[in-house]
Parts: sequence; C-alpha cells; structure tokens
Amino acid sequence: MDVGSLEHADAVLLGLLLAARTRIRLHLVGPLSRFLARRLDVTGTRHVFRTHPNLTAALAAIAAAGAPGAPGV
Repeated sequence: MDVGSLEHADAVLLGLLLAARTRIRLHLVGPLSRFLARRLDVTGTRHVFRTHPNLTAALAAIAAAGAPGAPGV
C-alpha cells in the first residue's frame, strides 16, 4: 500500500491497517509521511508493519520472500 503521500493519519487509518495485516501480507510503501510515522511511533506499532522506502524496495522484498504474485514467481 502506497502511503507516501498521506497528509493525515488518524486512529481510524491505523485500525484499518492493523485489521488488514491480519488478513493479507501488507507492505507499506513510502517514504512514510511524517503523519503516519508519528502515529506508528506514538502507538508503538511501527514494528508490526513491513515498511519500504519505495516501490522498488517493496517489490524486491516480496520477490525475495517468494510471495504468491511476486514478479517472476
């Protein structure tokens, strides 16, 4: 999920992200906005998300993990 352009990140967004990660392999593609980074840090939830500085890094991580749907898999 591309979160690099977020201008706001509230508790509702965090709740949706936490719920989504229980159902799918959720990767947050950034760079993380200061709003989302602060929300994750304040709530102590940054460590539960796979974050990547850009799409290239996210795709490489997915491919390395052998995830279904990964490029070349």
